[in-house]
Amino acid sequence: MDTLLHTLESSTKQILRRLHEVAGIHKSYDDPFCTTVDTVLRRVDQQLNKLSRVFQRKTLQLQNREWDGTLLFGELRFVPDFRDTVRKVIVRERVINHWKGKEHSFSPPSPTYPMRSVMDLLEPVLDVNSWEGVDVFKLEETTGSPLANVFHTIWNEQSFSNICKTSEQDALKYIDALSNAYGDLPYHNCAHAAASAIMYFWWKSLAICMPDYITGVDMLIAVLAAAMHDVGHPGLTNDFLVKTENVLGLRYNDQCIMENFHAATGFELMHSMNINLLSMHPRCAYINPVPQSAALRKRVIDMVLATDMARHKESLA
Repeated sequence: MDTLLHTLESSTKQILRRLHEVAGIHKSYDDPFCTTVDTVLRRVDQQLNKLSRVFQRKTLQLQNREWDGTLLFGELRFVPDFRDTVRKVIVRERVINHWKGKEHSFSPPSPTYPMRSVMDLLEPVLDVNSWEGVDVFKLEETTGSPLANVFHTIWNEQSFSNICKTSEQDALKYIDALSNAYGDLPYHNCAHAAASAIMYFWWKSLAICMPDYITGVDMLIAVLAAAMHDVGHPGLTNDFLVKTENVLGLRYNDQCIMENFHAATGFELMHSMNINLLSMHPRCAYINPVPQSAALRKRVIDMVLATDMARHKESLA
């Protein structure tokens, strides 16, 4: 393997030298083809150097341990051939150059209000206490508002009206506007947000075992975080936004870009509608003192940021 990598690196450098010689003879340094080939080959050379360093590091690790087949195939990564490396570099360059510099502001959507009442979209009470009690895809087909239906059922079951100053009708109006702010994407859509029923099922199961630990306020902020955790998603990953120098990456300093955007979008929508689902009612007497809206908002934000795949190990720990 080491010999093969060394041979590939030498071949790449020879091609680069020959390219420069030909370009010098024909005085075509600025030729687009020569420039493209030069760029691609330099990237290939960088990838080969990286693979060589990885191989050397893994070899040293194996020399210091007792060898077995599982260790070998579990530790060493597959090294692509030269043609595959070139293809991946070219594709990556094309994608990044296509998107780099494009302005995608992804501004929070304006709240939209349907012509009919949200109540007209609600189905009978759902079985949110069963693992298979809610079919979000069927709800989307029959009602067009699966998130509102799930939220409405949980709201009544947990009697959120007793702890939240916001009325049930205003809460559903906000949730419906939140649903409309989700895009028509294959995955990060309103039906995915309605899967908050799964999160509620887990928390309800925990609450049965820990009744003095999980309160109604905990349930409310968890459901709200689940409802807004992917709102406004453009269908792009954080890594993609960083590498294309997207405006969202600049706004959030390349840290949990999409997750910060989702939380901000959800709360900006709530603010624009003058609805605060985190304002607790004084009747919430079993909690002393009554939690402040700012503290609860921070907890919702922490939950949404925890959905960043890069933070899963940290969160689980």
